[in-house]
Amino acid sequence: MSGLTSSTVDKNVSDISQDQRNAIQDLIGGNILAGQRVFIMAYNPSTEPNEADRTQGRKKALELLQQAHKNASSLDLPDSEISDVLREATEAAKK
Repeated sequence: MSGLTSSTVDKNVSDISQDQRNAIQDLIGGNILAGQRVFIMAYNPSTEPNEADRTQGRKKALELLQQAHKNASSLDLPDSEISDVLREATEAAKK
């Protein structure tokens, strides 16, 4: 695999086939809904991505975190709980 660009997928759930949905749901151990998006990244952990791929990855991660914060804010959760969830997600992404 050479870089993240050729090994990422970002699609609306409604745009993928039922077989693909089933495979993703099996992989993540939960349901995905038509209004959601799926972002999958495959990479070789022993190969450092180039700067363009790192920039793309950071941009996408930031977009996802901002959307997650927006969604959580609409649920009237306390800011501390939102921060905890975002911190946990960030830490998990670093592993």
